[in-house]
Amino acid sequence: EPHTPYEPPEPFKSRYKSAYDGEIASADSIVGDFFSYLKDQGLYDKSLIILLSDHGEGLGDHKETEHGIFLYREALQVPLMMKLPGQAMKGVSIATPVELSDVFPTILAMCGAGQAGYAAGSAAPHSVSLLDVIDGRTAHRQIYSETLFPKFHYGWSDLHSLIDDNHHYIQAPRPELYDLAGDSAEKNNLAGQDRRNFIAMRAAIAPMIHANATPSAVTQEEQQKLAALGYIGSTAATGDENLPDPKDKVGMSEDLRRAFELHSAGRYAEALPVLEKLVKENPRMLDVWDIMARDLDSLGRTGEAIDAAKTGLRLSPNTTHLALMVAKMSIDAGRLDEAKAHAELAVKDEPSVAHDILARVALAKNDYATAEREAKLCLESRDRASALLTLARIEEQKKNYASALEYCNRAIEFLETRKGSSINGLYYVRGDVLARMERYPEAEESFRKEIELFPRDPQPYKNLILLYATEGRTQEATQLVFQLIDKSPTPPAYVAVSSTLRTIGDMNGARYWRMQGLKKYPNDKTLLRLPV
Repeated sequence: EPHTPYEPPEPFKSRYKSAYDGEIASADSIVGDFFSYLKDQGLYDKSLIILLSDHGEGLGDHKETEHGIFLYREALQVPLMMKLPGQAMKGVSIATPVELSDVFPTILAMCGAGQAGYAAGSAAPHSVSLLDVIDGRTAHRQIYSETLFPKFHYGWSDLHSLIDDNHHYIQAPRPELYDLAGDSAEKNNLAGQDRRNFIAMRAAIAPMIHANATPSAVTQEEQQKLAALGYIGSTAATGDENLPDPKDKVGMSEDLRRAFELHSAGRYAEALPVLEKLVKENPRMLDVWDIMARDLDSLGRTGEAIDAAKTGLRLSPNTTHLALMVAKMSIDAGRLDEAKAHAELAVKDEPSVAHDILARVALAKNDYATAEREAKLCLESRDRASALLTLARIEEQKKNYASALEYCNRAIEFLETRKGSSINGLYYVRGDVLARMERYPEAEESFRKEIELFPRDPQPYKNLILLYATEGRTQEATQLVFQLIDKSPTPPAYVAVSSTLRTIGDMNGARYWRMQGLKKYPNDKTLLRLPV
């Protein structure tokens, strides 16, 4: 911290007008508590303490609110403070620019590892110990930085930066040169005026810039799998492409921020037009296709969601989470072979999730032996809770309810021992199993727990409404309907309510909620297909 969204805890939230300042004060308080602990334990005086930040925040100085796009001083110049044991050199300030990669050899030197430890640690070859900088034992260095974020996420040009004494050069489609001594805010681009420094620094940075391809190279076998699915040939950018300068596109970042905020708040229908506008202007924005796919899926438009995720995957075929997203949504759409093919793309990078999806595909085909084999492969990985849930689903489908319940309980125990958050569907499956065992109070408790953890998922609401209706608890069932629509006013929620009410014989209620859904989403195909 601080990172967006800026939400400082009390008392800092009330104490500061700026939420960003409140988060800084909160972080400062945590560090202060830690230092107090070290002093109480008699450790502070003999400790080496290095306090640093990984990057700065734009805060609108160059129209970037956060970080990652630009390489201006507000992003690159970060706090770097060091307390030596015994408070040696207390109060000394060093003006020489250094790099964060210098921290590693500094710690090695302080711990007595020396050059052997430095080499063994594989530190960057240009890194030096800060102790040598303090003593003046280092040669003059130029400080290099780069950002590939705008290229891989938005389809804009990557940027590269070189700082030499008081000059800062930024390699971009329209290069920039700044005098840090006279223009610390970097507002006056001298690239067209100070030709001598411009040409010298442009030449100096050239050997430092290496052609960059989409991250995570794939094997020949993986390339063949990707090609078979149509994902090779449209990847996101080689170094020779004429990509737009981020300076010309950063105005879109406000739309990006707005779209992500709406998505995070569950306001998918409002986020979608913003996302569509963004990809219309720039179809190479990988992150936008990612969020658009999630929004469409949340709105029940699964086929379109799959197409959006596939578009992102064509831009960056090695983006594993998009392949897994396609696989998960394809199961929901009943496109099982497609789900299987995309899960297999991710087996190397995300074996636990991939094997879990392959187990679910097999389960949907009633191939219990394959489902169990795949789930047990997942069971051996870090994602143990998901594997136990899938095994519970298998046992439930086989009507082995006691065994299914045991798997659910084991998953819950596993998460509790590791203080992990729950996974979507765990308490729902547990509740469904308990209901089939006619243990209705426990089933109700599990459904309510699932709703508490995942308030936008219609499935536990449906089952709990059915349970209440069976027990004649009409008022509680009605309250649950309104709670679902309040938490998730999406087509799948309206469909869930209407179909559930029809199941229990409330035809008027089913028609009413169908019409309410169509008022909000008049063209939704799933709502239109519901019986009148």
